[in-house]
Amino acid sequence: MFVVYSPEGQSYLGMQNTLPPLQVPKAQSVPPVEKPTLDPLQVEQDRRYEQVPLSVEQARRQYEQVIKAARERGETIIQVREIMSQPVVQIAPEAPLQTAWERMQQHGIGHLVVVQDGKVIGLLSSQDLLGHVWQEGEQTRVKRAAVKDHMSSPVVTCWPETLIRRAAQVMTDYVIHALPVVTQNGELVGIVTASDMIRRLAMEPPLELYV
Repeated sequence: MFVVYSPEGQSYLGMQNTLPPLQVPKAQSVPPVEKPTLDPLQVEQDRRYEQVPLSVEQARRQYEQVIKAARERGETIIQVREIMSQPVVQIAPEAPLQTAWERMQQHGIGHLVVVQDGKVIGLLSSQDLLGHVWQEGEQTRVKRAAVKDHMSSPVVTCWPETLIRRAAQVMTDYVIHALPVVTQNGELVGIVTASDMIRRLAMEPPLELYV
């Protein structure tokens, strides 16, 4: 069944094989548009909106002001520091995958933060081990390789003050499931995963309050 509508309303209701021919009026010629004689507008850039480089401390102060203003408006503010896991289970880049797998099993986690000389240099997830861990009878075999050969690097991190909605957006944009949490000096203080966010949202709805 088909319905044909025109500016006057419904004009046909029936099957396809009996559709009436569409009456299309003949197109009328349009006179050419004369070339404008006005000079192009000269727009001067508003210097108030020029981007000014900020230091880390300046950016931090502005971020804190935004959070303070939101709280004064009565909005619920949830920061990463409130849901992150700590202490963080770490591993060295030279460690074998066997050690990484055993550490994940021991702690019941799916991510290891790779640290060298006190700095975060990568992230190893259980997905990175897919295809490199297999069963032979009752024994588990792990590929002979180093963590550095299979870790994700560079790694995306966030600050403890980061809002969980922003952290979730970053995870979505980069298709990742965990963010190591570091201070502005690069010190590793925690890790936040997608599971941490889901758990918090399940405990304290509604979702629209998370900004």
